[in-house]
Amino acid sequence: MDTIEIGSAGNADQVQQRLEFEASFMRDEGFNVDLARTERGGGIFFALRCHPTDATSIYGEPAEVASMVRHHLANAVSDLIVNLWERDLIGRLVNQECAGLTQDERLLVTRYAEMVLDGHPWQSSAGLMRKVARKGRVLREIDNYLSGNTVLNIDGFLRFRLREYVTLLENAVEQALDEFMLEKEYREFILLLRHFLAAQEPRLEQVHVIVKRDGSFRLVDDEGSSITEQFLADCLMETGTRDVNRDDLLISALITVAPRKVRLHMAKGTDSEGLRTLRAVFAERLTTCHGCEICGFGAAKPVEEREGLFH
Repeated sequence: MDTIEIGSAGNADQVQQRLEFEASFMRDEGFNVDLARTERGGGIFFALRCHPTDATSIYGEPAEVASMVRHHLANAVSDLIVNLWERDLIGRLVNQECAGLTQDERLLVTRYAEMVLDGHPWQSSAGLMRKVARKGRVLREIDNYLSGNTVLNIDGFLRFRLREYVTLLENAVEQALDEFMLEKEYREFILLLRHFLAAQEPRLEQVHVIVKRDGSFRLVDDEGSSITEQFLADCLMETGTRDVNRDDLLISALITVAPRKVRLHMAKGTDSEGLRTLRAVFAERLTTCHGCEICGFGAAKPVEEREGLFH
């Protein structure tokens, strides 16, 4: 059968290692395989030739044997693309799209893009399945290409024949950048709120926030007396509207009061983005209770958890 050449401008040692592994596997199946390394045109090429043997005759006609050899090579090259070239490609795309970010921030976007591709954290169990699916699509393209060509340059093949695959990576990088910017803006928002809080003169020593499962809340003092109306009215006057999200209203009210301590009372399992923001803003000022005389949730004695910034 014809000699098939696989070449690349980089990662030559990894390519050789993967092709030698595939050639070894083929020899175990009865194929007589030669693999030679040559350098030309600024790249490294590996020439694989399979010689007929009595053992390979069991696989059928020469055309069928050639098809099996192509499939073995497609398997090896698709592995290299998905496990090696993919990360390099994502890194290049991130550098193009994130010129204004620091190197550490770019690495974080790269990691996010890989998470998007693998469905993590939204569907963490699907990571391997998604990767296998990507490899399957690449493998089919390579197998089809080798049926009519005997030379495959991995870099050129990616550029000109795997446009759909590269588009998938580009979309992952765009989504990762969006996620990164949202998270960055959120952190900046939290720092701004903490700055406002630090600049406020405390109007109360401690405020208790009792949150129900439906998300409604009320503010009480240490005696359990409601102070909701007093401070929410102040907050609504400052915002100038009653069309305010519950979580936003709660955070605004507490920043207006600027208590030295906030005690958050809620049933176990109750949570929301607003409560997570509240913990991040008040941090060391905030403790959590899942059951006491004031709130009546769960246990008779409070269980306290010190909340750290952005936790």
